[in-house]
Amino acid sequence: NGSIVSFPMTLHDQFGLGDGRMSINTYRLRYQKLYSWGSQQPWLEKNNSCFFSAAHGAVTRGNRSHIFDSQSPYLSTVDHNMPLSEYGKYRYLVYAYGHCGWSRRLHELAFMKAGILMETSVCREYMHSIFDEGQDYVSVKE
Repeated sequence: NGSIVSFPMTLHDQFGLGDGRMSINTYRLRYQKLYSWGSQQPWLEKNNSCFFSAAHGAVTRGNRSHIFDSQSPYLSTVDHNMPLSEYGKYRYLVYAYGHCGWSRRLHELAFMKAGILMETSVCREYMHSIFDEGQDYVSVKE
């Protein structure tokens, strides 16, 4: 039928509408939105810093709390959820594990046309092996 589902975006409810529903049409819609958000600005016009956003307990939980303690001028942090469309404005995005790695965030960041700084962890999803370190992301120690 011409449908192509490729990694790293996966067909599951977490990537869908947020209410447990998922379909090929929802997949296509999410893909198109993420791709357009990541392409909204040419690379050289994007903000030349890393970006990370988290809300609720994620701001103080585990290694994520250290991100918010950083005073680096090259790291922009926001202690509340930001629309994914904002992520597309940055050249570099941080992926830090929350509840031991099971997060839809990496599925989304993969389409943002940005460098991904991904925390190294023993907790990995089945699809993480599809990414090549140094090509698809830069590994950052916990």
